[in-house]
Amino acid sequence: MFGVDMIPHLSKTGPALDLFKAKFEVVMDEARSEQAASMTEFHWLGHKFPISNAKTRVSILKAIGAVLGQRTVERNQLFVSIAKSKR
Repeated sequence: MFGVDMIPHLSKTGPALDLFKAKFEVVMDEARSEQAASMTEFHWLGHKFPISNAKTRVSILKAIGAVLGQRTVERNQLFVSIAKSKR
């Protein structure tokens, strides 16, 4: 997923990145809205939960994205530390 891969770069700062972050958030919000429109249930620990509220759907997708983003950051940090240890 493009969005999750970009999350580590969003912690950087700079004038050009501010514009990029704003545009990126708009695109991600649109993608979440599109996903939320087709999401009718949520699977968790082997159970299915119906979701009828659009705001709830978007919130769940944002939470999933945040978790995946954090995992990506942690994985990248691990790769960096492994690379540094092999020097």
